Amino acid sequence: ALLADFAQGVGQGLGPAWTGLLIRRTMDRHREIISIGNDLFPKSFPGVQFNIMKSRWDFPDGARLTLGSIDNEQDYFRYHGSSYPWIGVDELTEFEKPDLYVRLLSLTGRITGMPSRVRCTANSYMAGQIWVRDRFHILQMRDDEIVGPLVQETDEAGNKLPARRCIKGYIAENPLISPDYIS
Repeated sequence: ALLADFAQGVGQGLGPAWTGLLIRRTMDRHREIISIGNDLFPKSFPGVQFNIMKSRWDFPDGARLTLGSIDNEQDYFRYHGSSYPWIGVDELTEFEKPDLYVRLLSLTGRITGMPSRVRCTANSYMAGQIWVRDRFHILQMRDDEIVGPLVQETDEAGNKLPARRCIKGYIAENPLISPDYIS
């Protein structure tokens, strides 16, 4: 889902300005993402290349999707000062506290006129499940709701912070997951 979300901006006239950062806790956890991306992207974007040295897909129109990792505050500083219109966090609930995620938010939305998005995936049983549920108001959702409430907050100075919401997904919706894994 994260790869497809980033791909929506490729080939839309944004060119090299459309860059993304896809984060996991550690780089070795990107193996499956690389495999899926190397299968998915060439079908829609002939000529796309995965640069293994830079952990990055380079698209024919100049767009780039970089794979990264953040496991502690020092890791964040590898990206500090960069700007990405698109940021994805795979398995957000692997982060025990929201600190690193909140820091990542500072890397997006700096380019005037450029759409910016932050997308995350999460499982409900991991170490960060409580803060993720609280941040996205998941417990306010009924079981039959797919789209959660729009959360709009302000900072200490009264400035609006970017709005956010939860969109539920279920394992059975993913056609790439084998029935053996589900059972």
